[in-house]
Amino acid sequence: MKLSKTLAIGFSLFSFLFVLCILFSNSKDVYLFDNTHFFIKNLRSDVLYYYEIGRNIAVNKLIPYKDFSLEYPPLSAVLFVFPFLFSSSLDFFFVFYRIQMLLFFIASFYVIYRLCDKKIISLLMFLPSTVFFSINRYDIVPAFFVFLSFYFLKKNQSRAFFFLSIAFLFKLYSLLLLPVFILNSKNKIKNILYFSVPIFLVFFIVFLAAPDEVFSFFTYHLQRETNRESIFFIFQYYFSNSLPFNEISFIISFLPFLLLPLIKPCFENALSFSFFVLIWFINFSKFYSPQWLVWIFPLGLLFFDKKSLIFLSGLNILNYIEYPVVWFSEIPIKLHFIGTSNFFSFIVAVRFILSLATAYFAFSRINFSRLKIRI
Repeated sequence: MKLSKTLAIGFSLFSFLFVLCILFSNSKDVYLFDNTHFFIKNLRSDVLYYYEIGRNIAVNKLIPYKDFSLEYPPLSAVLFVFPFLFSSSLDFFFVFYRIQMLLFFIASFYVIYRLCDKKIISLLMFLPSTVFFSINRYDIVPAFFVFLSFYFLKKNQSRAFFFLSIAFLFKLYSLLLLPVFILNSKNKIKNILYFSVPIFLVFFIVFLAAPDEVFSFFTYHLQRETNRESIFFIFQYYFSNSLPFNEISFIISFLPFLLLPLIKPCFENALSFSFFVLIWFINFSKFYSPQWLVWIFPLGLLFFDKKSLIFLSGLNILNYIEYPVVWFSEIPIKLHFIGTSNFFSFIVAVRFILSLATAYFAFSRINFSRLKIRI
């Protein structure tokens, strides 16, 4: 079978990243450039935290949730323990872990390639944010299973719901997509069972091991405060700290679901509404993590037009500039109208506006069957 040019370019880029991981992953974040040149920046990244989790389980024989706190859902631990089957070396872990993530990245690229009408667009997955956070975090793993869910939504809905449940067991965000999947489901009861049974079985095992801490990771995220990257932090810091921003954030984040009964069930609406729900949640969550762009960016490639893709690609690049470039920059950047100390907040505000623009483009693609909404 003849290999398309897009796939050939994609696998070539993957090969380059693969070699980069092997050569430069030794206790470092793969950080593509700073203000002056390309380099590899030495950082204590999240990957080191993953190593500690894996070491606690594989070497120290501790039980997650019971003997030590784990802020992620249960299946995440599998990713952190697997490298210890071969070596407990920290250097080996950094290399092997990132190779794991690269494999999920290339698998995700292939799924998006198959779903894209214009195959060449799938190459935008190699923009810096998606590459950086796929390698240095693990969000690409649940994202991969979400992409598989969309792939099977038209072909085999039971598999779609099953893969959505697997994504949930790695990260909770896929639960936000469940309502729109149910809306598009032909056999709702059967498919809800395909989603809920794997989750029940895994959590039952966790309950047996740590009955008092089975939902500790969930309460951990509910209790988190705003961080510098959140738009609510700017309002708290510059305007008022007396308002109940946690409650305001929670209410605003889930407002899009009020529109769900008005949406016409179809695959195109499932894509556009899912993107809209996720980007809205990311924007108005009290805590912003730049790796969350991995959840949404590939989905946008499936239905955005050329103009929208410019904004989406700009968001990808700006998200990378915000973190890690500006976040870890050792060179002060001064703008006369905002000052050095406020530059990061300025980047956050611009990224927020750009995110709202992509939310608007996604919203404009939704077909409402019972209500005429003109925008």
